[in-house]
Amino acid sequence: MSRLPREPAQALATTLPRAPNEGLTVCLDPDLDHDPGADLSVTDPLQRYELHEMLGEGGMGEVLSCRDRRIGREVAMKVVRRFRRDAKGLEGRFLREARVQGQLEHPAIVPVYDLGKDTHGAAYFTMKRVRGETLETILERLTNGDREAEAEYTRHKLLAAFARVCLAVHFAHTRGVVHRDLKPSNVMLGDFGEVYVLDWGVAKVAYNEDEVATFEESGERRTLCIPESGRTADGLVLGTPGYMAPEQRRGERVDPRADVHALGAILFEIMTLEPLHAAKGRAELPPEIAAAVERATAEDREARHASARELSDEVERFLAGDRDLLTRQNLSRAHLDEALSLVRRGDRTRALEEVGRAIALDPSNRDAFETVVRLLTEPPATLPAEVKAELDRASDRTRRLGLRRSIVMYIVPGLFFFLPAWLIMGLKSTLAASVCVGSFLLTGIISAIVYKKPHLTSTIPWVTVAAAIAMGVSAVVAGSYVLLPTLVAVNTACHIIAARPHHRLIVLLLGTLSILVPVTLEVLGVIPATSRYENGSFIVTSGVAELREPYASVFFLLVNIGVVWFTAIYVGQFKDALTQAQTTNLLSLWQLRQLVPENVRAATSDPPPARQI
Repeated sequence: MSRLPREPAQALATTLPRAPNEGLTVCLDPDLDHDPGADLSVTDPLQRYELHEMLGEGGMGEVLSCRDRRIGREVAMKVVRRFRRDAKGLEGRFLREARVQGQLEHPAIVPVYDLGKDTHGAAYFTMKRVRGETLETILERLTNGDREAEAEYTRHKLLAAFARVCLAVHFAHTRGVVHRDLKPSNVMLGDFGEVYVLDWGVAKVAYNEDEVATFEESGERRTLCIPESGRTADGLVLGTPGYMAPEQRRGERVDPRADVHALGAILFEIMTLEPLHAAKGRAELPPEIAAAVERATAEDREARHASARELSDEVERFLAGDRDLLTRQNLSRAHLDEALSLVRRGDRTRALEEVGRAIALDPSNRDAFETVVRLLTEPPATLPAEVKAELDRASDRTRRLGLRRSIVMYIVPGLFFFLPAWLIMGLKSTLAASVCVGSFLLTGIISAIVYKKPHLTSTIPWVTVAAAIAMGVSAVVAGSYVLLPTLVAVNTACHIIAARPHHRLIVLLLGTLSILVPVTLEVLGVIPATSRYENGSFIVTSGVAELREPYASVFFLLVNIGVVWFTAIYVGQFKDALTQAQTTNLLSLWQLRQLVPENVRAATSDPPPARQI
């Protein structure tokens, strides 16, 4: 491999064609006693530059704002701090920083415009005036909960800037330069989207072919012509402890992977807002970023990313997924907003479609799952036509079941219990017995007719009317205050369960009349009284049969037991149907829980707090 001829120390970078397996050639001045500032022209910077305020200062130099009178632009001038100008080797390091920075021509590295000495022999250089905030300041504002910073510097924006920093550092590596002091205070985000890597004062430049071979090659090859007197001796530790790689802290020879370690520490700080070396416990990082940080900051440099570009690529892949996730989350929220709007307009069918799309786009959208639960468990103000039709069909099935029971309940007791019992006890009035039994049989017959033709009761509940008459007539058996109230209560409850919603008031009124009418007729003397008070006793008589012992006691006992059993069976069957419906509903909700991610499963648990939807 041929070596470039010696160039003046301030020569511009030379572009070389890329050759297979060709390393980076670094042009060095072999004369160790060479004065690094010997080739600099001595001028009075005040003739060209109008000095303004100080922009910042560091351990070696200070930066001033000034105006370039020749071109008419604002620039920054860096000078060695006055009280350190006589420090041994400081001027060499200062000039070396200017030449390294000036020869690394990259959008993220501040360009150097001028380099020289003033009339007092003090070195200076001017560079582009950059405006913005350092990453250190931004992270401090975010840590303190600054709302403006949170709005301006989103995680996505900071990671995108970090990826560009990685590429700038990788560019320097391909030119044989290791920064060695990467940290948030040396990264600046400009006011218009610029990103800058600052302070190349302790950068290390490769000086031999073996060392250069460890630097990754890409694109063109350039030579950095840096005077050797600016070199840093092995064993000298330079950098910032919290970001230095282990080998750098030990004072060993470093290569680009030392910068990769520092970049990994910066990445961790961007994601957690706390320094890597001071992190408390295990940080909650996205898996992709956690893996990138772990690899970049590995103790063994062989386990780290081979280049800063590799780390940039990992962050870019994460950002690509993050952008896609952000897009899907925004679309999910838009569909959810549309779903809530449709609910308010009463269109739940389309609302369910929209909330389904919201969940499909973002399965972690907790609000969407809560909305689904409410839509599935809370009835709307107006039932959809399809649901109303299904409810009507369910009500028809319930009524038909009740009608089948009515046929048995009204015919069988009348023919096979009441009439035989009265015959055993002895009939008082065949007419009264016939009217009483006949009314029960008529109710059973009407039940059978309505069972075949249910539309007959759409306006008037004829079965309930007939049953109310039968209940009223049964007052002649034992008066209006003994057996009648129990029969009326059970009959009314059973009809309420099976009746159409708009018939409930009619059922209640008919039940009330079946008690009031017999009492009123007895009081008016239209029919014989079946009860009276005598000497503090309440005496009941029957208009149908002779109430003789032990037949009357057995009769009333069996009737009451029959009423209890019938009520228990009848209501129990409806309770079973209700339990089955609740079980189906809860089972559907349980199945819904199994379909959602665990972190949002709580949204489908017990009814969530009420919220207007």
